[in-house]
Amino acid sequence: MSRSKLLLPFVSSEAWVTRWIDDPVRLCLVCEEPLTRKRFNGRLEDRTRFLSRRTCGQSCGNFRPEPSLDGYRSRARKLRGDSCERCSKTTDLHAHHVNGDVTDNRAENIETVCASCHIAGHWAEKRTHALRMLGNAVVPQQTRFALDLLSQGAPS
Repeated sequence: MSRSKLLLPFVSSEAWVTRWIDDPVRLCLVCEEPLTRKRFNGRLEDRTRFLSRRTCGQSCGNFRPEPSLDGYRSRARKLRGDSCERCSKTTDLHAHHVNGDVTDNRAENIETVCASCHIAGHWAEKRTHALRMLGNAVVPQQTRFALDLLSQGAPS
């Protein structure tokens, strides 16, 4: 009898499943359940495919312990309001992280702003940072005038 035809029946949580004797006992990387070869339309999963699998199914395969930046941003968009908190505009809304940390999606850290207020807010942050860095440095009069105009706020 050839080695490929030796099957060992055992009971799994779902039903009677056959497993190759040579198949190693492997665990899912996420839930740590034992991996078994699946059946698709009555055909046993290819052994090479089984050995390359790292998770028991789609739900474990899609699990991400640490979300990506896009994941954090989409979570923040769910907390976004219906209108801009600065100018009451209702179109082109963004979710702005008040403390600048995109991983901090607490409701009190998310501010709903329109695109123009969002950009103006970030420009204001950069301006105050630049002014702090300049301190008492000698700045040409035209630049000082432009910085003073910017410090009065974004035009409405």
